[in-house]
Amino acid sequence: IPYIGPSLGGVETLVEQVRVIGYYDQPLEVRQRLSITNGLVRYAAGIEDTADLIADIEQALTYVKPGSVVPQEQEPSKVTGEEEEERQNSWRRKTIMDLPELREPITISADTTCSDAVAVMKQNCIDQCPVVQPFPQGAAGELEIVALISMAALSRQMLSHPDIVDLPCFPYASTKFVVVDPKSTLEDVADALNAYTDRRAGDNGVVIVAEDRGGKKVLKHVVSRVDVLAFETDSIHGK
Repeated sequence: IPYIGPSLGGVETLVEQVRVIGYYDQPLEVRQRLSITNGLVRYAAGIEDTADLIADIEQALTYVKPGSVVPQEQEPSKVTGEEEEERQNSWRRKTIMDLPELREPITISADTTCSDAVAVMKQNCIDQCPVVQPFPQGAAGELEIVALISMAALSRQMLSHPDIVDLPCFPYASTKFVVVDPKSTLEDVADALNAYTDRRAGDNGVVIVAEDRGGKKVLKHVVSRVDVLAFETDSIHGK
């Protein structure tokens, strides 16, 4: 039943791995002091029927092996000087293609309705989604990104103007989005995320990985701030 939610605030049930969602930027010693372990999960109950939620939890627990333990993070070995600097910064030289589980981007078209756009983002547990169209004279399946739709911004519009629910979402998408080349390093991605942050949208932030062809952007991937932070954390702690 629950969505893997990036934030609280909706009426649906959410489940979050606290370490990744809320404490990704805190060092290990801080997380240990606060008892933020790898296995800690925040479950925020929504307005679904109580019996359904209880039954859902019970069936999920049947998959947990008795006596199983979630591996805990270990203090990294103590190093100093150049070794420490290298360990802390080696992830920056990695490229976008080094990110694990890099998937095909979830997209919507310009004529997708507002309600359908929200449904797509909820179903795929994302808070921003590229708006695309077929790339002119491109190969089969190539898509040009023309805008970026935000779950938070679109939901506010729908609450304020219920009559737009079944209208195309494109007028409520933003043509401002961060673009990086597919060959970019993760340091380039991190810099791009830090350089442009639209706090009004209430989103975690993403960069669009796209190939430039005559001023048009051919969509390749979408990389989120959480993707980069998780990769950085795992690299530092030797995961």
